[in-house]
Parts: sequence; C-alpha cells; structure tokens
Amino acid sequence: MSRENDHAPARAQAFMAEAPPPLPARRDDGARAQVRLIEDPRALASLEDLWNALGSGLSSPMQHFSWTAAALQTVCAADRLRMVLLRQGASAALAPLARSPRWLPVLCMVGVSRLGEPVDFLYSDEAALDALAAALCRAGDPLCLEHLLDDTRVLPALRRAYAGRGWIRVDPMNACPVVPLHAGWKDPITQFNAGRRSDFRRSQRHAEKHGRVSYEILSPAPAEVDGLLDEAYAVESRSWKGHAGTDLLTDRPLGDFYRRVAHSASERGDLRIAFMRIDGRAVAMQVMVEHAQRLWLLKIGYDEAFARCSAGNLLMLEAIGHAAQRGLVACEFLGSAEAWTRLWTEQVRQQVKIRVYPYNLRGALFFAADAAAFVGKRLRRFAQRQLERLRRPAAPGRAPQ
Repeated sequence: MSRENDHAPARAQAFMAEAPPPLPARRDDGARAQVRLIEDPRALASLEDLWNALGSGLSSPMQHFSWTAAALQTVCAADRLRMVLLRQGASAALAPLARSPRWLPVLCMVGVSRLGEPVDFLYSDEAALDALAAALCRAGDPLCLEHLLDDTRVLPALRRAYAGRGWIRVDPMNACPVVPLHAGWKDPITQFNAGRRSDFRRSQRHAEKHGRVSYEILSPAPAEVDGLLDEAYAVESRSWKGHAGTDLLTDRPLGDFYRRVAHSASERGDLRIAFMRIDGRAVAMQVMVEHAQRLWLLKIGYDEAFARCSAGNLLMLEAIGHAAQRGLVACEFLGSAEAWTRLWTEQVRQQVKIRVYPYNLRGALFFAADAAAFVGKRLRRFAQRQLERLRRPAAPGRAPQ
C-alpha cells in the first residue's frame, strides 16, 4: 500500500441501425456517417478503448468507461440500454442512453437518475456531435438529459438539430461545489479567517482528548482496495446515513457500484482513500479519484460518536492541503451545494436538465405527461398551504376566515 505523503507513485451483440441520409461532409472527411444502436450491455466491452479516448477530453472520471459499466452491472442492471454510436471516418460520437422505466418511451442518460453525478455525451469533435444530434432527431425519441453541466456542447448541438423539428426546455438543477486550488492551499488553514482557524484548532484538541490523532491518504493497489473500502463503508454506517438506511453497507447495489469504480480507478493509479484515525480507529473517511489534475470526492463519511471533533472537516482540511501540495488545480465536491460546503467554497458548477420534445406523437405525449406532472405538483403545494392555513390557530377574538 503506497502512501501519497511518501510520493508513491463477450462477444459483442449489437446491430447497425438503418444508415441515415448522408450528412454534410467535413472538409477533411467525406465519409458517410454510420449509426450503430447498442441495446445489449455485453456489447459495451468492444467499445472500451474508443469510449475512453472520446471521454478523455471532458476531464471527468464519470466519463470513463468503467463508470457506466459499473452502473449497468449494479444500480442500473434493469435499464433498457439504447446507446447511439455515430462514426464518420476518423470522427465519432456516443450518446450513453437508456429508455426510462416509465410507460412513456423517453431516452435518458444511463444511471443518472440513480447516481446524480454530472455526465455528458462523448465526442471527438463538434462536427461528430452535430451529426449525432441530427441522428437522434431523425429517430424521433423524446429526450430527458439530466445532470449536464451548463457549459455542455450538447445543448447547442441539439438546438441546431431540432430547429423547426422540436422544442427544447432547459431547467437548472443542483450546483456542484468546487474549490479552485492555488499555492495558498498548501497550508490550508491559512485560507480561513481567525474564527474559523480557531474552530479547526479547537476540533483538533477535542480529537486529541480521545487519543493519538493521525491522517493518511492512500493510493492502494487493487489487492488492497476491498479491505480499505470495508473500513470506509463501516465509518459511513456510523453516521446519519446509517440511521437512514442510505449508507453503502445497507444499499448493497450502490456499495457494489462504488467498489467496482474504486477497483478500476486503482488499476489506473487514480484511486485515493483517506482516513482520520484516533488511536488507530477510523473516525472519518473519503473515497476519491484523482483525475485531470482534480481531486473528485466520490464518498465521504464520519463516525457520529466523534461529531464534536468535526472529524469530517479535519480530514477535509488534510485532503485539500495534500491536493494543493501535489499541484492539483481543484477539488470537486460533487453532489449539491449545502451549508457545510460553503465553509470551503462559494464557487459552484451549475447543472441543467434538458428536455427535448420532438414534433411528433411521442413528443406530444411526453410534453403532456410533463405538463400534467407540473400541474399536479402545483395543486399539491396549493392544497398543502390550505391545510396549513386551516390548522393555524385563529387570532384571539377573531373567527377563522
């Protein structure tokens, strides 16, 4: 097991969809575009090298082949895969889509509704992305694309493809906190005001009353991953997530998903697992991936028995300082901006949900279903307000209205 502080370093089944009409040729490539529809998860193995080559330019570990493959083997095993691969000469683009489980056939990003992390289409260049968007338009399926970052190139490509052929609605979703790193973060406590620095030192003193405090940030070999994850999952189960039944030990499919992702990251040398220990006992943990000069926090947790020590914050201080010392450019918190994340940063990366309603019967049904859901939500809110108003005690001497 290497410590970062020591500088340690099936046969595919798929079919070819009917070839679309020739797309406008690029100057350097007059090849006809070919569209391949992939509905069998066993076909993905043949795409791994191409997938990772396309995703490498998007600077996110969620674009790695192993992320989607792990999702389809665990939390999304029941998804009805409908991936679309477009190739045109040396260019390619891939839309990792699946049909939604509801009655209306809508295409969604694989695994996003379960995992909630930012994802995107994969493409070699914008010409290939435009060709892919045109192919999706011709297919005529409604789209519901969640958790794309708001600077995604997919949105303008879809707008060009569906101009006069469909309506596109864009709604904001949760924003992901991000800590831009600079040399000052090498001594992270200096980035806070005097009051916060005092809080950190007080938390450290509280922790030291329980025993010897130590921190470790590990880059484990594949054979060491399972044992460390068992320990990390156990820490999380002793937090509020354990009481709520949402921890990775209780949610077995989700726990298996992150285990598969961790093994793949370990094989690439990207996995980081951090612990804060008191007399050797883990009281806080982080499971992270170092990718594209950024530290991505996949899972964090702490033992509630040591809540007064702010063990999670102390470990975060250590991890961010370590990332800065390694010359990384940012720490990505993922998830949503919350009160605790504002201690570390006010900067966020906004996510959006893109709905595409083609001008056909399926698009009209999708629009009607969304409209009905919107009206139903408003009616429930109105009814709730009326109930709260009726339950509110009347003012003295005045009859209820």
